[in-house]
Amino acid sequence: MFDWQRASGYYEHSFGIRPLPLHGWDFLFVPDAERRQSVVMQTYRGSQALRYVEVCWQQDGGARYQRFNADSLQLSWAETTDDALLRAKRPLRRLIRAEAGGLRLQVDNRVLHRIPLLRPHRLAVRHFFISEEIGVADWTLRDARGHVVAEAVQQSCGGEVAHFRSQS
Repeated sequence: MFDWQRASGYYEHSFGIRPLPLHGWDFLFVPDAERRQSVVMQTYRGSQALRYVEVCWQQDGGARYQRFNADSLQLSWAETTDDALLRAKRPLRRLIRAEAGGLRLQVDNRVLHRIPLLRPHRLAVRHFFISEEIGVADWTLRDARGHVVAEAVQQSCGGEVAHFRSQS
């Protein structure tokens, strides 16, 4: 028997609005159920509308939320690797900086492990990969005065990178 106990999770579905394999994506989810806070990043290559970071946290006894849209955030892959199995570049470290609504967010995500998802048997999917990522993240959310309103250190997290890959 399988049972979730005090589990955090994330569910995403594009509802058919994007031909996902043509665009590729980069996701990150940093859940913190104990402190009732999280950071979620979603990006689809070629789409500014679907490029954002959302933060949820507790402040003054209530739940708070801020969305940082594409024009208010910077995402960089500060460290990468050329993955021989995937035949593609993937991140080892993501840095996210965002500013909106009087709030500033900094995220440092380190990818510790990856689970490659490959389907080599069909022409339509063998040029595409998904890399499920497991790691940790530090993040800090500051208000306009520079005070920390929420943060996490060495928080377990997950992510996913997907896009075309070279074929040999």
